[in-house]
Amino acid sequence: MLHNFDKYDNSLVNTLNTPYDYASVMHYEPTAFSLNNLPTIEALQPNVEFGQRYNMSTYDILEVRLFYNCSARGVTHPPMLTTTTGSIK
Repeated sequence: MLHNFDKYDNSLVNTLNTPYDYASVMHYEPTAFSLNNLPTIEALQPNVEFGQRYNMSTYDILEVRLFYNCSARGVTHPPMLTTTTGSIK
């Protein structure tokens, strides 16, 4: 998994003109791939938390919209399973 920490030349990376996003759902957690639970990644800015897996960040959403040229502003909710029947509501 060491290749996951490879650095790429800026000319090879398309940032879509968005800033670095510590809150991205795609960001590894501080102890990613650690064998001893010690940090393998440290933020350059002090006191920054990263590595959440709960929601897409504002910039995650913006980058998807920019990449796919989507100007939609609404939110689409996936279908929910009911707890009693297991069917889709």
